[in-house]
Amino acid sequence: MASADLSQLEAQAAQALAERIASGVATGGVVSVRASGRTRTVSLGSGWLGASGAEPVAPIYSVTKTFIATLVLRCLRDRGHPIETLASRWHPDVPGAAQFSVRQLLNHTAGVRDYGGLLAYHRAVAESPGAPWSRETFARETWGEGLAAEPGVRFAYSNPGYRLLAEIAEAESGVGLGEAIAKFVLEPAGIEHTTLATDAGDLDPVAPAQSRLLSGDGQPCDARIYHPGWVFHGLLVSRASEVVKLVDAIAEGDLLHPDDRAAMLTPFHVPLAHPRLAPGYGLGVMADARDPERCFGHDGGGPGYATVAWHYAGAGGRASIAALLASEADHAAESLAFDVASRVGIAPVPPDGAAPIET
Repeated sequence: MASADLSQLEAQAAQALAERIASGVATGGVVSVRASGRTRTVSLGSGWLGASGAEPVAPIYSVTKTFIATLVLRCLRDRGHPIETLASRWHPDVPGAAQFSVRQLLNHTAGVRDYGGLLAYHRAVAESPGAPWSRETFARETWGEGLAAEPGVRFAYSNPGYRLLAEIAEAESGVGLGEAIAKFVLEPAGIEHTTLATDAGDLDPVAPAQSRLLSGDGQPCDARIYHPGWVFHGLLVSRASEVVKLVDAIAEGDLLHPDDRAAMLTPFHVPLAHPRLAPGYGLGVMADARDPERCFGHDGGGPGYATVAWHYAGAGGRASIAALLASEADHAAESLAFDVASRVGIAPVPPDGAAPIET
């Protein structure tokens, strides 16, 4: 399939970003589009034009999971471990780890409890945004409570499950998560400016955004007071032009072993309604379960920022789109990416009975 027209993609990305800023959905942002091995990037908003013309950076939240999944697949391939290996090989002390595999951690079917629905977690973030829970507290509040479901039976999104994956990669590579991602993912993909945020102050260089999630009274405050340790699996800071390069490298098939790529793009059905696709989740990527090769990627959101990176292949060609926005609106970045893809004819046709894609 031929690539989509890059100039048309860039124009539609600029228009879609401007519309969201004008409507108040976002106060700033950057969008990168990639086709035929070339990338174009547009940015708008106060503080989002970058110092001396440099592209702005932002936390990418759960898009980090695609980097971690790629890391785990490459690292285990290098060490000769199949993804069906039980997690107890690395985590003998985690309750239930002898019942779920690395694959099930990757596609969120391991049954590992999450903290997203815990009132105590959200209260702690608002009360102490700069002082995250320790690993012991996260563990006690999540997998320490035992499995939430029998492994392999149902999809249940789990940030702590991806922390276990990060620690598996660290154990096999012999280095910390940031160094392992650099060696197994960033360098092979030609990505140079993505880093792992671990300490207070690591978010100081990111583009500005306001958050209502970090103050007890719901008033907006600087999102950069957030400690990256609250993102238990790890938080990458990146550029849209680099995030789009990763998903494009996966799409082009030159980053992962063919068997691992096929596994990544084999989605587990997710029983949710979605206006744009038939929801599925592969290994570190969301996907259209009807044809994951035609639509896959990941989105993310957290205090101050919304992120997305998707690859599309439709009647208008194939291309990858990434967006980083200063926004806490639900699905803000995902909506922008699908909007651009719709306008150039590369977005998937909505499933039967779903609402049409809004443009």
